[in-house]
Amino acid sequence: MADHAFELNNISYAYPEGPEVLREVSLIVRQGDLILLNGESGSGKSTLLKLLNRSLELSPGSIIYKGHDLQSYSIEQLRSTVIYLPQTPVIINGTIEDNIRFPFSFHINKTKKYLQEEARKWLSLLKISFPLNHDAHKLSAGQAQRLALIRTLMLQPEVLLLDEPGSALDQKNRKLIEQTIMDLRVSRGITVLMASHSSTMTNSSNIKICRINNGRLHEAG
Repeated sequence: MADHAFELNNISYAYPEGPEVLREVSLIVRQGDLILLNGESGSGKSTLLKLLNRSLELSPGSIIYKGHDLQSYSIEQLRSTVIYLPQTPVIINGTIEDNIRFPFSFHINKTKKYLQEEARKWLSLLKISFPLNHDAHKLSAGQAQRLALIRTLMLQPEVLLLDEPGSALDQKNRKLIEQTIMDLRVSRGITVLMASHSSTMTNSSNIKICRINNGRLHEAG
């Protein structure tokens, strides 16, 4: 269908010499959806996200992205539009600006340019009060998570895969992150899938909630 971002058809996944983490999962993700993935630690939330941008390779089942089999896209093509943000952010040696800027040097879509003024606006919006030349390794865990999110959002993804983006944040900053994500969904039409143990989003009527239990996905709303 034209409005489908992803179609997951009976996908399963097991790590080498490990138990099956996902079992016959099927799900339609429409463009502009915001899907919250709930479940116990180790239930397969992160695994599902990683399958969607081929950080892990699927075996049984199929995944369709924008009408084409996921395997028909090169890794570079896929990850230029479907961006996965892990729970523990990658922070390189250098300044805040170095950390925001470095993905632009190898991004397949060269129309996406690093803009210093845009970086400053994002830092202000997400309450990081340090200048761009501040040593990134002196940031707290929560500030590092927000910096990684800024870097990801500046790449202008079509699909955003967030793995516990507020795990190192207090409730106030978690709400700030989640409101920012909901606003971007409206303003940019971004499709968002987010794994989270605790979220203030569960009370919103505009969110589809899915729970993974014993490897099986159940849609709750």
